[in-house]
Amino acid sequence: MKRKSLKSLVAACAAAMVFAVPVFAASESLNNGGATWKGGENSDGILYSQVQDNAVDGIRYSVTVWVKSDNGSKSEKSGTTNGVGADGQVKVTRAATHSNPFVAEKCGYKDLVCVSC
Repeated sequence: MKRKSLKSLVAACAAAMVFAVPVFAASESLNNGGATWKGGENSDGILYSQVQDNAVDGIRYSVTVWVKSDNGSKSEKSGTTNGVGADGQVKVTRAATHSNPFVAEKCGYKDLVCVSC
């Protein structure tokens, strides 16, 4: 009976190690659509976080974007959008590690401020 319980416990632990915490892509509209935050992991295993200006409206965005891998390594970039679309984005990237199945890779933004031109 003891041996069967031990085998079950070992099998359950092995099964738990196979499952990885998934990283989902996300986006959020900012300032009524004037800007967008996007973040997640792309198909190449790169974590990303970006704020992009969407409109020529005389408003720029000052922001800090960040990504954090599951091993605790963090990258941040502060900046101001100076254009529209890909030309007007603040973006940071870091390789995903997937080294700890119990800790999620994370991304986000902070200190968002609307700046007049």
